[in-house]
Amino acid sequence: MYAKCKSAFTKKVTFFTTRYALSVRNASKKRCIIYHSTSTNPYNNLAFEDWMYNKVSFSKTDCLFIWNNEPCVVIGRHQNPWKEVNIAHALSDNIKICRRNSGGGAVYHDLGNINFTFFSERSTYNRKNNLQVIVQALKRTWPCLNVEINQRDDLMLNKQYKVSGSSAKLGRTNAYHHCTLLLGVDKEKLIGYLQTNHSNIICNATKSVRSRVQNLSDANKAVTADKISSAVAIEYAAEHELVESFPVDTADDTLLPGITQYYDKLRSWQWIYGKTPKFKVSQKFFLPDSGDCTLSLVIESGCVMQCHVVLNDGQSVPCCHSLDDVLAGVKFTSYDFKKTIAKKQLHHDLNLSDLLGEFLLKLFV
Repeated sequence: MYAKCKSAFTKKVTFFTTRYALSVRNASKKRCIIYHSTSTNPYNNLAFEDWMYNKVSFSKTDCLFIWNNEPCVVIGRHQNPWKEVNIAHALSDNIKICRRNSGGGAVYHDLGNINFTFFSERSTYNRKNNLQVIVQALKRTWPCLNVEINQRDDLMLNKQYKVSGSSAKLGRTNAYHHCTLLLGVDKEKLIGYLQTNHSNIICNATKSVRSRVQNLSDANKAVTADKISSAVAIEYAAEHELVESFPVDTADDTLLPGITQYYDKLRSWQWIYGKTPKFKVSQKFFLPDSGDCTLSLVIESGCVMQCHVVLNDGQSVPCCHSLDDVLAGVKFTSYDFKKTIAKKQLHHDLNLSDLLGEFLLKLFV
């Protein structure tokens, strides 16, 4: 892959500055390559991570990937998007929702957020060291910034505000650790898209840990994306013997054979929603002539597997028996529920059908 990069990239920068020369005595004596993504499409950049992880050997070469995304929400591999993301709000604003292959919690990305991915062999994986590269880069460039690593491996500003979160994927031979760095993220949108009100969802999926956040630019107006990228690249390069840097088009299937397959998978409904661990949605509502009822849906692979409506005493509601057959296999989305409801197949009683339909759609608000 590296040989292809040399011939395919038209712009190559080799770092051999005085600073690197001074640092070489502490170098790991291992080659490294730094990639800067030319794409801001989150599916392309996440696909590049997966491609590198699966296709490249890091036995002789470490790699740092620097990238940022257009506005999007990225959830962890084992999370529930209905629990973590205000889906209706995000989709109405044309915000992409993504599921990455690493674990951890949900994050909001925009162009005010910089991402760093550290690729290495599994045997040399060291998250603390990677984070220390970023901390040292910030301290050398902006000594007044007080950024430290906490026990959760978050980067904290002034011991109070989270400016970076991490997650990782560890395989048999390869590993990567990636982290965000908040520079000038739209905090209002960050909160809005990650704020949900689905207390009625019961699941064992990984839950995000909410934290107070702040942008580095709030603490120092001189902090810019280009300066941070350069500072981290310099600090990372100082730990290695031979350093090369390339811009990379993460959508280029000629340079990265097969990457389109990773891209297609990451943007598919089956991956983003269908990969969600099995969960249950339970909600109370009122039916005329029946009284207070509880609707319970079991969702597996993103689709309705079971549906029950029971009274407070646990007895089933006869007029809702057909609901299970109608909703079985339907994707748990407002669009698919609307299509099903529009068929007026919930019950022969059209008034009841309208009532149930109205209630079911409230599950997505």
